Amino acid sequence: LLRGVPQRRVSLCLCQPASKVAGLAHLGSMTTATAVQRNGSRSSASPGATRSRAAVVKKEDASTLPEIAAASAKAAAAKANGEDTALSSEKHLGPSDSAAILQIYLLSGARGVFQMSRICMGPLVVSMSFEFGYTTEQKGQILSAFAAGYALTQIAGGLAADRLGGAPVIMFGLLTSGLSLFLLPWAAEAGLVQVWWLLWAMGFTQGPTYPAQLVTTAKWVTGSLRSYASALGAAGSTAGALFALGLTPIISSRVGWRQASFLMGVSTLLFGVIWWCLGSSRPPFRSDVDSGLAAASAPSLTSGKGSGSWSEILFRRVKLLTSLPVLAVYFAHSVHNFSRYFLTGWMPTYYNDILHASADNTAVQLMIPDIIGFTMSF
Repeated sequence: LLRGVPQRRVSLCLCQPASKVAGLAHLGSMTTATAVQRNGSRSSASPGATRSRAAVVKKEDASTLPEIAAASAKAAAAKANGEDTALSSEKHLGPSDSAAILQIYLLSGARGVFQMSRICMGPLVVSMSFEFGYTTEQKGQILSAFAAGYALTQIAGGLAADRLGGAPVIMFGLLTSGLSLFLLPWAAEAGLVQVWWLLWAMGFTQGPTYPAQLVTTAKWVTGSLRSYASALGAAGSTAGALFALGLTPIISSRVGWRQASFLMGVSTLLFGVIWWCLGSSRPPFRSDVDSGLAAASAPSLTSGKGSGSWSEILFRRVKLLTSLPVLAVYFAHSVHNFSRYFLTGWMPTYYNDILHASADNTAVQLMIPDIIGFTMSF
């Protein structure tokens, strides 16, 4: 309907109430219809009739000028006061701040718990080696088992979160991670192969949780809360690593690695209960909107309408994912994860086998990078 309205008026429509937008849309349809009639009857219309129709259009056009001027003045005043009209409109249409902030805290906590359950294996494998006599190669197998499963379910996790919602995917990851740490002592008693497959399954089921957290954050967070959610999510991840590297060596040296594994597993399950009670995939009003957008954007293979056939969509996505900027992001993220998880996995062994440091000194020094990282997250 807005096809006949100039671009400046379409922009101003975004700042107007529904009644004014409807009025401008009506004006656009009338202007378009008048233009079509004018072009269709140009050869047969008399000059007087043409001038008459132009006068009508001009009169209808002028009737909206006061509204457009008022909207322009309002936008200029908002800009002078440092306000963003788009953000304020987005905030008005989004969830309440208190509900969104609650979900931001829950997502940050979930990210920290997942990091804690993953990184605690570095200190745990040191104490496990004392009892079971693992070689360096066997330690490497244990520490790499999680990543071997984790790498397989990243894309599937994003698709599952889009279809099912992020909350059940995160809940499933919390449940399986907590149970894996709780069952770790029995797997270690059974043998190295059982430990490897248990940690592989833990990584396989935890892999979908990170894209699910991103999907859930996008559903809940709008406007200026986006930067806050991003910072708090990074802080939660660092805090989880901080607890894992700081508490696991101390608990293992004082009460045993089995108790440390139980504690991490129970902590993960307890947070799962909190997430079950309070976590949500999206605000209530978003479900119908998302369904409508998905239906509207879905391509039609039979009619050829929409954004293209599935083969065309697949080609565009593959082209995007293999472009140089995206590959650069892949590479940067790979380097970051390699250095981070290599250090968190092997530094406890290095401090114990090479430096012969005590558990307390190891914990304090391993916490230093994450203390700095936690501070810089904000």
